[in-house]
Amino acid sequence: MPRAGASPNDVVSNYVSPRLPDRPVPVRTPAEVMRIWIAPWEDDAGDLIVTGHLYTEIEPRRWVIGEPTSNTQPSLRPLQSIQRDDAQ
Repeated sequence: MPRAGASPNDVVSNYVSPRLPDRPVPVRTPAEVMRIWIAPWEDDAGDLIVTGHLYTEIEPRRWVIGEPTSNTQPSLRPLQSIQRDDAQ
């Protein structure tokens, strides 16, 4: 039961909610990771280096808030009209 004097905005302030038009929810994107396979090889000293994997982060995590806005304005053009000469 809601308490007396409670504002509907109190829910938005206290809980994670779906994105509202006036209050976008920040989201943390996952990092993009690449797995690199290293084949076995022998070095100059004759030592055998065995197969392994190397993991590297190629794009770090980042915060995203809302949708990016487009800087381009829509352009409207009137339809081309064809002038006909009916005097033939």
